[in-house]
Amino acid sequence: MIPIWVRLVFIIAAIIGSLALGAMIGYGIVGEGGNPMDVFNPQTWYHIYDIIFEGTDRQR
Repeated sequence: MIPIWVRLVFIIAAIIGSLALGAMIGYGIVGEGGNPMDVFNPQTWYHIYDIIFEGTDRQR
């Protein structure tokens, strides 16, 4: 039997991995077709935020 803590660590790692892979596929392949690693760049998320909340003031 595999201990419960090993199963929990595996499940958490699988969730994090699938979120990262999904974001890379969504941004790099389905989206604008840029470098999939750009999804981990904070500037990318600032740009997405600016698109969603266009015209609102935000301090960085």
